[in-house]
Amino acid sequence: MCGIFGVIVKEESPYHPKVIGALIERLSVLSEARGKESAGFAALDLESQNIEVVKGPISAQKMVKSEPFKTFVSKKVSVLNRGSAQKSTRSVAIIGHSRLVTNGSQLDGDNNQPIVKDGIVGVHNGIIVNTNALWKSYKDLHRELDIDTEVMLAMVRQHLNMTKSIKKAISNTFHEISGTATTALLFSDYEKCLVATNHGSLFILANEKDFFSFASERYILETAIAEDKYLKKELGAYEVKQVMPNAGYIVDVGDFNVEHFHIPDSDDGGAVSEHRPRTEFEINVVCLPDDGQLRDSLVDISAIKSSSNTLYEESLLENNTEEIKLLKRCTKCLLPETFPFIQYDDNGICNICNNYVRRNQPKPINELWDLVDKYRNSKGEADCIVPFSGGRDSTYSLHFVKEELGLHPIAFTYDWGMVTDLARRNIARVCGRLGVENIIVSADIRKKRANIRKNILA
Repeated sequence: MCGIFGVIVKEESPYHPKVIGALIERLSVLSEARGKESAGFAALDLESQNIEVVKGPISAQKMVKSEPFKTFVSKKVSVLNRGSAQKSTRSVAIIGHSRLVTNGSQLDGDNNQPIVKDGIVGVHNGIIVNTNALWKSYKDLHRELDIDTEVMLAMVRQHLNMTKSIKKAISNTFHEISGTATTALLFSDYEKCLVATNHGSLFILANEKDFFSFASERYILETAIAEDKYLKKELGAYEVKQVMPNAGYIVDVGDFNVEHFHIPDSDDGGAVSEHRPRTEFEINVVCLPDDGQLRDSLVDISAIKSSSNTLYEESLLENNTEEIKLLKRCTKCLLPETFPFIQYDDNGICNICNNYVRRNQPKPINELWDLVDKYRNSKGEADCIVPFSGGRDSTYSLHFVKEELGLHPIAFTYDWGMVTDLARRNIARVCGRLGVENIIVSADIRKKRANIRKNILA
């Protein structure tokens, strides 16, 4: 769910500010395919020693045309400005997010990403399905938002305070999370940017000296880079790499040291203090107020709203859990009584099950093994695509392809406005458990649902 992306450029690099600014815009617009309901950005630059955030409940395409965004990007990439007698003065790291709403309505600006929590600014792709259980287990952490990302950031901060290790902090957090988590984090007290994933929906393009970029999909990153001939020339030979499940990178924004790490299957014990706050700055990266929430550095553009009446939309929000539980369902296939023309016999079995006639003759499983064997990738790279709605049939298919056939699938989801919240959470559960990359295409859900309504009324 959602799309995350970002660019880190080192000082003394050859990249023109306009080139980096345009790259951020392209990454944002391309990532909009994964979510159109809100967009946001955060930037850490070592010259100003702060992190600034700009976000709003609008699509990425509208966001990049807004004056607050243009001012934000221009200011942040200006540190890279160079002329005949100028050099870039400081490194800069910019991360971004294009949101498909799951937990927490986008009508509440605090639920839109990047999320600010305990001196950490983060973007997150995925759904953490055990959010309530995590908040209960961490009784000393304070919940302020509806969005699931908040608990992840709070946990990372607590583990970071205990271990003084970013790697240990994200490892410990990922061990406790159920669902999918691909994230990029900036810290108020470290000159670091962390990117990590527990299911492989993360790709990087980097050289070893002055450039690091990432996105949720290979296509997004390759297309964004390929559209700028100047950038391609400066980068030289490059390769887009997938970050495999339970792995990540820690980039030192100051000296541009890039560390790749794997998250072990279990806690390997022993806190390692390899990351220490920078003490040579009077203010470490970000000037925090007393509450540690970076509130003073937020640039809120929530006033830029779509044409819809948000109060009317809020009145339509429903959560009819108890009514749904009371629906009569087929005892065999679980279809509810709201299904068109459905009827049930005395045993509670529906007419669709009773009238079902098998149309094919199953073949031995060995024939399927032989059929797919020539496509199997021995290096563990993706070798097939599985359409994944989050329902029972596609869930079993994805499990079978991954676990029984031993293939390395990419799960593909097209969210056309009728993918339920439960289905999205199932997608997160299964992709997180299996370590499967999920490519999601999010339609303009508002328009799709309007069209569905027109068809129903017709």
